[in-house]
Amino acid sequence: LLLQKNPQDEQAIVVLANVLFQRSQHTEAIHHFQQLLKKRPDNFTALSTLIDLLRRAGKAEESTRFLDMAERSSAKIPLSPGFNYCKGLHAWYDGNSHTALKHFNLARKDSTWGEKAVLAMIWICLNPDNDTLGGEVFANSEPERLVAERKENDMLSVK
Repeated sequence: LLLQKNPQDEQAIVVLANVLFQRSQHTEAIHHFQQLLKKRPDNFTALSTLIDLLRRAGKAEESTRFLDMAERSSAKIPLSPGFNYCKGLHAWYDGNSHTALKHFNLARKDSTWGEKAVLAMIWICLNPDNDTLGGEVFANSEPERLVAERKENDMLSVK
């Protein structure tokens, strides 16, 4: 309804795209964010969400194009904390922890992007290789425990 009255309303586009994402309509959500970023490449809230959506959809490499569009939109953009957060997010998802930390560090003192940047830096420091933590415990120990219990139960039932 809001978009019918004002199709240029950025906040309405972001809300619609987030609702579509929550409903698992990823392709439509990505489309709305891409259209918004073609008009306003410096909307870093939309850009960071698009980077996350593209990663979840297995299309992380497409986010490079939107980062480049944002960078070309103004000479001041490379100094922007929002842009550096987005660059850090892209680098992190791309497996380049060192570059991600560098960009997150440039965004960490900002009132808008600082908290997210610091949290991302903590995650990178805790898990620099981006491995699934604790997964090996559940993958390996459960079958061995079940086999041992079955053997014990079989021994008890024989006696």
